[in-house]
Amino acid sequence: MPSKRQKKSKAPVVVTVVLLMLLAFLAYWFDFAGVQSAGLLQKVQQATLSRPADSPHDFLDLIAEHKEVNEDTVGWLYVPGTGIDDVVVCDFTDNNYYLRRDFLHDYDFNGVFYADRRSEFGNGAVSGLGMNTCIYGHAMTDNPAYDNYYIKFGELHNFRDEDFARDTPYIYFSTERENLRWEVIAVFFANRNLVPFNRNDLEPREIYRVVTEEILPRSIYTYDAAISRSDKFLTLSTCVYYLPDGTYTHYPDTHMRYSVVARLVRSGEEIKETAQFGVNNNPVTDPDPFPN
Repeated sequence: MPSKRQKKSKAPVVVTVVLLMLLAFLAYWFDFAGVQSAGLLQKVQQATLSRPADSPHDFLDLIAEHKEVNEDTVGWLYVPGTGIDDVVVCDFTDNNYYLRRDFLHDYDFNGVFYADRRSEFGNGAVSGLGMNTCIYGHAMTDNPAYDNYYIKFGELHNFRDEDFARDTPYIYFSTERENLRWEVIAVFFANRNLVPFNRNDLEPREIYRVVTEEILPRSIYTYDAAISRSDKFLTLSTCVYYLPDGTYTHYPDTHMRYSVVARLVRSGEEIKETAQFGVNNNPVTDPDPFPN
């Protein structure tokens, strides 16, 4: 007959076996989850690389795939002739959340393209868009002679070149359910404390007034574009280091910003090959709080 000591000795063995089985299950589960996550991210990266450069209207699958990875995904931004071709996210509570974070929420000094927290996207259709969608992105320099010019919104400064601006009448910002084309109507510099170019929470008539009475007079070009009170606008805004007159803004100790504004192209509207505009030799300028 087994002794009491022998009977008791089986308990630790059983516990050990159970613990080993539990650890094996947990190891399998976390490995599986990691593989699934990595596989989904790889799928998104491959989709980004596979989009034809000359096809600006196939963003919906990209948006859906990125939405699976980060639910803050609200659209896709593409500016022809530049490397600006990436996902747009939005934290509806904090404009600074993505300032130094990447798409996966990790620290990244370059940040990611993100929409102002006051933006509206509704159910992802154009009908749910607010009247003014403002998208932010960093520009490490506004001088194309430097390599870091090609990071994020650096190439947005290409619109300061007249030839580029003429060759680029449209930019593309698509939402979850619709591919959208936007006609550029202004390229301007403004003190963000004086011109509410990033606001979507104003009355529609006030947004229209801001565009027509404050933004257009500051534009370095006078675009031949018919603007109506029912138009929806897209504002791309970034840093500026040197103003057109050569003034250094002492960034980041400045409120000066450089922005490009476009209006949503209406259904059935004729598509232009080039932008039609004149050069504004006397745009309205704002005081720089840190002049040379």
